[in-house]
Amino acid sequence: MGKMLILVVILMTIVLGFAAQQLLNSDVDQVAHTVGHLQQLQAKNLAKSGSELAISYLSEDKNWTSTINNKKMANGRLTVDVVDYYGNFLPSGEPDWEDWCSIAQGLTPTDGTYGHLIRSVGQVNGESQEVISVVQHTESYLEPPQFFNYALLVEGDLDIGGSANVYAYNSNTNNADVHTNSDISVTGNGYSVEGFGTYSGSHSVQHNNFNPNSNPDNLSTLRQVSEIELPDFDPEEYEDVATSTYYSDQHWSGNRNFGSQENPEIVYIDADLHMSGSYAGYAAIVVRNDIHISGNVTIQSENQETNNIGLYCGGDLHLSGNPDIHGQIYVEENVIRGESGPGGNGNVDVYGQMIIHGDARFSGNFKVYYKPANVDILDGIFECKGVDKGRVETISYYE
Repeated sequence: MGKMLILVVILMTIVLGFAAQQLLNSDVDQVAHTVGHLQQLQAKNLAKSGSELAISYLSEDKNWTSTINNKKMANGRLTVDVVDYYGNFLPSGEPDWEDWCSIAQGLTPTDGTYGHLIRSVGQVNGESQEVISVVQHTESYLEPPQFFNYALLVEGDLDIGGSANVYAYNSNTNNADVHTNSDISVTGNGYSVEGFGTYSGSHSVQHNNFNPNSNPDNLSTLRQVSEIELPDFDPEEYEDVATSTYYSDQHWSGNRNFGSQENPEIVYIDADLHMSGSYAGYAAIVVRNDIHISGNVTIQSENQETNNIGLYCGGDLHLSGNPDIHGQIYVEENVIRGESGPGGNGNVDVYGQMIIHGDARFSGNFKVYYKPANVDILDGIFECKGVDKGRVETISYYE
């Protein structure tokens, strides 16, 4: 009986020891697995940090293509490779850096696709993780000042009547908004505006024909708002930067061509300008006194989406005849039709926008087709806002 008890005790000891060893081995495996997973995570975070580091370098120098080779960082090491890449997305298939570099070398630059292919490898105690991404350099661009985002903006009183119309040119989504910092008066029911009508004074509108193409917030289409600040325009400030200057009244007729989109002209006239005939090319025309547009004047459009000629007037704008004007217009005083006072009659078509510091009356067959302002012929005359200068954007990513 005693021998049997000793044997049972020995067997129990062996079983318990074996079970303890199994538990210990399981704990060791779990610890090793946890440590391995943690190291993988650390390696992945290190690789991501390497990619962000490369992007920060590229933000400072878009031509940076150096290699970070096995650099010690945190508890591991980091390797980053950067090559030029003229594509929008990562090549398809399994990630193979050498193959992707070969593909990158075979691509040629096109507009809007200049960028880099980045591979970042993080290593922590034998664990290796890789992140590959495509980044592009967004070009900086300029936005026009707020007051040039209107089809028609008037500092003084605005009167609309007859068959005057304001449209969004070649668009059913853009708005052709109208605003006055003073009073608005509309007579009749023959007018139409594809945008909001806003005013800072009072309004006298018999029929509300303001119908914006886009109104996601369901705003009132005719409403009172705060004044929009208009700068004081002094044409003489632009005499020194002009590419051509005139000091007597100018009478232009026939066909006249200005500069290119890459090299627009800045014309300064220290007197009046009388325009008839046809005009093309890119130019900012700054006139100290009045501009007179008469007859069947045609100011042509080089680009259907925007304007190529700017008329910036320190006096009044006189309109007569049947002008067809593709341009952005700023008038320091009034818009005059004949000598009867502020107004407009006849068949006048403006493709662009009109910013008027004085009063304006639009009646008869007067049409404004709103086109966004072209900052190439606006910047330097009025301050334009820079946007997204030198930003690097990740457009495709693999990990």
